[in-house]
Amino acid sequence: MRTPVHDRCGGIAALVGALLLLRPGAARADAPASEPSPSPLPSASPTEPSPASPAAPAGPPPDLTAADASWHEPSDESSAASEAEGAPSWSPDVGLGAQVFGVSGKAMVGLSLRVGDELFWGELEFTPIWLTKASTDFDGSFLGNQWGFYFSLAPLRTRFVEGLVGVGLDLFHLWGIHSDEAFTALSFKGAVHARPTESISIFATVRSYALHSGGVELGTYRNGERTVPLVGTLGSEWRFE
Repeated sequence: MRTPVHDRCGGIAALVGALLLLRPGAARADAPASEPSPSPLPSASPTEPSPASPAAPAGPPPDLTAADASWHEPSDESSAASEAEGAPSWSPDVGLGAQVFGVSGKAMVGLSLRVGDELFWGELEFTPIWLTKASTDFDGSFLGNQWGFYFSLAPLRTRFVEGLVGVGLDLFHLWGIHSDEAFTALSFKGAVHARPTESISIFATVRSYALHSGGVELGTYRNGERTVPLVGTLGSEWRFE
C-alpha cells in the first residue's frame, strides 16, 4: 500500500537522477563512444608500399673520353680570323721588263713594270732619251726621259701567248734641255707577249697618239718627211707570280 511518504521519496529520487544527467562531466551509459578527431597531418598507411627507387644500370659503366686540352670556346677574334681566312684574297702577277723604242735619231732603252691578274693590268714605263746624232739646236746628247702610264686588258691569254690592248698617257719630260720642257700624248697601245717559259716572255708593242701636244708628232722627221704615225718597241719581261 503506497503512502504519501513513499510518493515523496520517489519524487526526490527522480529529481536527483535528472540533476545527475544535466552535469557537464556526466555521460550516459548507453551513449556511443565519441570517435577520435582526424589528425591534421596525413600519415601513410603501414600497409601501403613505398615508391620503388630507380634501378641501377646493368653492365659496366660507359667509357669516358677525356676533354681535348687544346679546345677552347671560340671568341670573336677567332671567328673574325676564320672569316678572313675564308675570304678570297687577291694575289696579283708582277712583270719587270726592259724594252727598246724603235725611233730614228734617238736612243730610248727603258724599263717597264706591270701589275695585274689574268684580265686587268696596270703598267708603268720609264725610258731615258738620248740623241744619236749631233744637233745644231742642242749641244748635249741627253734630252730627258719618258714616263708611260697605261691600263690594259688581256682578252687573249694562253699558256704561250698573251695579247693586250690598252690606253694611257705618255709624258716626255725633256729636262736635259730645259727643266720645264714637257710634252704629253694620249696613246693607244697593243702588245703581244710570247712566253717560252712560265717566267720569261718576249714582247712587242705598238702605239699611236690620238691627242698630243705640239712637238710630239709620230712618224715625222726633223726635215719634215712623214712616215706611218706609229712607234714600236721590243723587249723581254720576267714574271713574278
